[in-house]
Amino acid sequence: KETTRYPPAQKYMPPRLGDEVEVHCVGSLKRSGQQFYSSREEGGKPLKYRVGSGEVIEGWDLAVQNMKKGEHATFTIPPEFAYKDEGRGDKESPSYVPPSTVIELQLELVKAPL
Repeated sequence: KETTRYPPAQKYMPPRLGDEVEVHCVGSLKRSGQQFYSSREEGGKPLKYRVGSGEVIEGWDLAVQNMKKGEHATFTIPPEFAYKDEGRGDKESPSYVPPSTVIELQLELVKAPL
């Protein structure tokens, strides 16, 4: 995990299971750097979801539980916590992730309970 805090996040606690959060995410393939997802481009709004609900991949969910509101962090996610042996999307799609691929997620925890 590489971390940059904007602003300092010392006063906040990491989200817990069941907490509602809003997160910006840019996902790319670790090896090539090819971007496959960006909440900033797809509508420009952060994704709103409940931690532990299964709405995002397991690696993303675990990563957010180690962040604080206002924090920007980059995580390397192994396939077993990402898209496993199935991969993601169609080979012709820009959102394609090959099976058994290590990905990198740049996350910003925009909104979370205190």
